[in-house]
Amino acid sequence: MMSRKHFVAVAAILKEKTIETPAAGFDEGFASATEEIAGELATFFKSENPNFNRSKFLTACGLKP
Repeated sequence: MMSRKHFVAVAAILKEKTIETPAAGFDEGFASATEEIAGELATFFKSENPNFNRSKFLTACGLKP
């Protein structure tokens, strides 16, 4: 079962990649893909752990919930 530390680690990885996007010169498609992936992960995490907070996770990813 996934725990809070797993959710935190995944959010940190996504946030790092989201922040790198503008500096690396990627187009908006990359940022949209990151948002879509984070959303899909949040849905999965909620199914694994009923206490999972989608809004908090997306914020930790550097995205707006």
